[in-house]
Amino acid sequence: MFDDFLSSTLKIILVLDIIGVIAYFGLGAFKRHKQKQPTLAPISVSNTVSNTVSKPSWWRRTPRRITAESSATLQEACVSLKRVLYSFEKGLA
Repeated sequence: MFDDFLSSTLKIILVLDIIGVIAYFGLGAFKRHKQKQPTLAPISVSNTVSNTVSKPSWWRRTPRRITAESSATLQEACVSLKRVLYSFEKGLA
């Protein structure tokens, strides 16, 4: 009886997953089709300037930059990580 319940539940979950995948791709295609429709927008100087200015890279936006002191600490951490990984390799061999 419990096996029948689990089988029925699994079948329901599989059907819902398949419906979800179909809906995901269907709505994605609908959204892409909707975005392709041309829209008329007034061209202004500020609009063209904002399109040419790029956003700063991720490294520029980080609040903490890597300094010489932190890079030395990072180097020490990499050396200790190598040592640990090589010790695991020797233990497996």
